[in-house]
Amino acid sequence: MKYTKMQACGNDYSYINCFKEYVRDPRELALKLADRNVGIGADGMILIEPSRRADVLMRMFNRSGKKGKMFGNGVICVVKYIYENQIIPAHRRRARIDTDAGLRDATFEVTDGVVESVTVDMGCAVSKGSATTSIIGTGEKISYEKVDIGSSHAVVFLDEAQKLPLAQVAEAVESSATYRNGVAVETVKVINSHEINMLAWETGDGETPACATGAAASVSVGHAKGILDLPVLVHLAGGDLTINIDPETEHCFITGTAENVTTGEIDV
Repeated sequence: MKYTKMQACGNDYSYINCFKEYVRDPRELALKLADRNVGIGADGMILIEPSRRADVLMRMFNRSGKKGKMFGNGVICVVKYIYENQIIPAHRRRARIDTDAGLRDATFEVTDGVVESVTVDMGCAVSKGSATTSIIGTGEKISYEKVDIGSSHAVVFLDEAQKLPLAQVAEAVESSATYRNGVAVETVKVINSHEINMLAWETGDGETPACATGAAASVSVGHAKGILDLPVLVHLAGGDLTINIDPETEHCFITGTAENVTTGEIDV
């Protein structure tokens, strides 16, 4: 089976072109491909399949084999893949991706046949209110904002002086009654009104280099609180993303880049 490994902001996934390949058991294949010792090594796997209502259907599986709903950096990679592999025509500069969280529209810039940047309409970041929990072991209380943007997020804004490890914050949030089915956790420190540092934690995967949906959720919270002005440059461990919000529709837009890491074949 042929695969392409791509990364965006350090989120590396194996991408399978299901216009040409047949995947019998996605969970089993995801586990095999993601293993960094005996497989390709990746954060997970994304299948690119035909769709009746969009250019392609994107199905994602994390490295534990669990199916996910939304992955913003994955959408960026898929757009790059389908353009550079002629799944959509060369004159196009727009694409529509079908996901388990709904349709996602994207625009992209091309130079000499290579997709240089992608902007994805992630829809509205819906506030689900705020909550408070205690750091396990220390008892220190933290507040977090609950946001849904195709996936569930808990956003924690920290003061510059706070040195709370991301793992401790995530453990406290995940163990609360609010999120028994898992949640992505983001800790944010504000640099200025147009710039933040963000760390990302995914249930089942732990700390990750980036989370585009988490970046959109964080900016949405900061903007609603009057802390951030648009657009916002988000610095993540794996790279940078730019987040903007349409004032009329309240849709969040993420702009980022993707990279082809390697291609090859693997026996399945």
